[in-house]
Amino acid sequence: LMRPNGSIIKVNTAACIMLGRNEAELREAGCGMIFDLDDERWKTALAICELEGHVKTELNFKRKDGTIFPAFLTSAMFEDDEGEKISVMIIRDISKDKEYLELIEEMKRKAEEDAMHDYLTNTLNRRGFDQLFKAEITRSVRFDLGFCLAIIDVDFFKMTNDRYGHNVGDMVLVEIARILIESTRPY
Repeated sequence: LMRPNGSIIKVNTAACIMLGRNEAELREAGCGMIFDLDDERWKTALAICELEGHVKTELNFKRKDGTIFPAFLTSAMFEDDEGEKISVMIIRDISKDKEYLELIEEMKRKAEEDAMHDYLTNTLNRRGFDQLFKAEITRSVRFDLGFCLAIIDVDFFKMTNDRYGHNVGDMVLVEIARILIESTRPY
């Protein structure tokens, strides 16, 4: 529970644990010590809460040790028995949620990259080639540029696989890809 001036009236045990302070410290410190004052969103949240009587938003909070963490804040204003405004705040630490979302985004990016590349040579596969080919044709037409496509055939490659095995054939493919990548411009 908090007053509009930022003084803290009452804090539950979960908030004390989350913020790394006991209730007495939090009441003495006031909201200026628990809000990350560098987070400009708290001013907007306060204005919305005062105007509409409630707010739901994401804000950064500060622990006693100085670490900043993202939290989802739900707050509502009401009047106590003496007619003074009081804000009830529910703060949920969403640090882990953010970490999971970042991990999911990274995994998604990696899956999209893997879907476009051959796992052995790390060159574009058919899907990646088709996408790049369409983009290059579009760019060529848009900027009225010439366009060239080179097709390379590896002579007697089947014979290499048959005679020396697929592991050696894979090594040959990797080496050919390396030579082509090193011998051409990235674009």
